[in-house]
Amino acid sequence: MTKELESFISNFRNLNSRGIAFANAFVYDSAVAEDITAEALSVLWEKLRSGEHIAQPQIYLFGVIRNKALEYLRTQETRLRHQNNMTELKERDWRLLISSAEACDPALLYSSEVQDIINSAISELSDQAKTVFILSRYEGLSNADIAVRLGIAPKTVEYHITKALKIMRLRLKDYLPLILFFI
Repeated sequence: MTKELESFISNFRNLNSRGIAFANAFVYDSAVAEDITAEALSVLWEKLRSGEHIAQPQIYLFGVIRNKALEYLRTQETRLRHQNNMTELKERDWRLLISSAEACDPALLYSSEVQDIINSAISELSDQAKTVFILSRYEGLSNADIAVRLGIAPKTVEYHITKALKIMRLRLKDYLPLILFFI
């Protein structure tokens, strides 16, 4: 088993939840975002399983998600236009969704500048908030799992995540909506 394949397997839950959030930032439909992410994860899995080397699997995955989201948006726009169900305002909204997806560069999500901002924001958190945020966003644990692991109430977990996300949103405001999937 290749190193990339082992990494994929061990990070599947995290990749899945982040992928869904990323797709949802474009399509605004959680069921469609889940489908897109499942398809993209399948594409990545097949590439890795066949032995193909992918230098940055997460960037590749988010590129596939972006392309599938674009395909979905274009298909929906065409379908609505053919049904004469598209007002001028709706058409403008669809064009905006498509152009934001086209402009998205998944590699930016892993740029050193963005990572530095994230790391700096995380370092500002209290120890418990930092631990909760890392368990939630990096390890993909649910609030209930985090509460059990740390021996705290689920409401306390929610409080710390809310606090951390507020700081992240403030620090990453120049990179939104591209980084919405992360926070």
